[in-house]
Amino acid sequence: MKHTSPNTQHTLHPNYLQVPNITSAIPITLHPKQLHYAKNYLKTHKELIVCEADKTQKTVIMTMSDYTTKMHDLLNDNQTYSLIKKDPTTAIQNKCNNIVKHWLKNKNIDTPTYKQLINYTGTPSKIYGLPKLHKDNIPLRPIVATCNSPVYYLSKYLSKIISNVTALNKNIIKNSWQFKETLKHIQIPPTHIIFSLDIKSMYTNIPLELVTSSLHNNWKLIKKHTSIPKNEFIEAIKFVLKSTYFTFQNQLYSQTQGLAMGQPLSSIIADLVIGDIEVNILKDFHNITMYHRYVDDIIVIAHSDQVNNILNKFNNVHPLLEFTLELENNNILNFLDISLLHKPDGSIITNWYRKAIKTDRYINFHSNTPVAYKKSIIYGLVDRAIKLSSQQYHKDNINIIKKILMNNNYPLDFINKNINNRLLHIKKIITALPQL
Repeated sequence: MKHTSPNTQHTLHPNYLQVPNITSAIPITLHPKQLHYAKNYLKTHKELIVCEADKTQKTVIMTMSDYTTKMHDLLNDNQTYSLIKKDPTTAIQNKCNNIVKHWLKNKNIDTPTYKQLINYTGTPSKIYGLPKLHKDNIPLRPIVATCNSPVYYLSKYLSKIISNVTALNKNIIKNSWQFKETLKHIQIPPTHIIFSLDIKSMYTNIPLELVTSSLHNNWKLIKKHTSIPKNEFIEAIKFVLKSTYFTFQNQLYSQTQGLAMGQPLSSIIADLVIGDIEVNILKDFHNITMYHRYVDDIIVIAHSDQVNNILNKFNNVHPLLEFTLELENNNILNFLDISLLHKPDGSIITNWYRKAIKTDRYINFHSNTPVAYKKSIIYGLVDRAIKLSSQQYHKDNINIIKKILMNNNYPLDFINKNINNRLLHIKKIITALPQL
């Protein structure tokens, strides 16, 4: 059977369904009395708060006082947030509606779009924090829930227009599967290394002047997807971004700097701005083997002598934007949920990467959930174990999956049957797979 590339070669071991040492897994089983006790305990201890952790499936129980203190630590950043005395909802809503009415009058939008954008029931956004368990002192990641804010629908509309432009950026990767595909034909030159850059607190540190500059720079592409005049479009973007306000414990705050996580427009604007920065910097480096970005995580393969120059270029863009560096360690670098191993011959082999903060918690087999959902969990895990990793890691990864599933009370026969079904499915869709 032909292989398009060594990196597309997948060999499925026939002994996947053997489960060495799997019986040592300890299923997570709670007696109904334990659940009843836990519910009553939380009900009677009002000082506790239960919340989801940032970037993990872990559930966090913390005291309300600790949560409140950490939230105030965020909101006391006077460069990013400020207290406001008067609720601006009506004023922002009226201005938003006036913009929309003006566009309809000038035939920049049609009547159905007008009806989607007009809003008379806006309410203040709410802010909450997700504990960052992977960070020292467990700070909170601020999320602004804007789903019923006065500018929510306008924000979604504008983001959809700009997304047509950011979709053209070939440096952006959407997920691990796409990233794995980009590695197929990569050959690392002898003097090059793999390294990654991370944008620290990207959203709250993107300044409005860079947003405006990027909109001007990309207007030739943006105007293909809207009939709104340039100046009005840019002013509408600025209006939405400046209209981020929210409540926390009955106090009103406005965000005075950067973009708000939770605002529909924020991620698209961030991609546009960072995309502009990338274009300006990469044109000065002509022998970069690979450059890709996923949101605020960047991976690069370049000459080892260029690493600090590239880092400095990014860090000199604006005082608010800070990029941190991570070099490959023992020829290994983790990016998204893939470990890249830089081999001496310049080739790259990959393995499914699971972060240290992983919980391996999935829908319990005994939960009142459709069986199809439980099968989907197995299929998703098998896809990652096989498609994101090179052949030599397949067997170990499948056994890891079995341990994970047994810890979530999945019966071994159910596990084996559905893993095998998924392997057969993978064999059919990837022509490079040999017979099982």
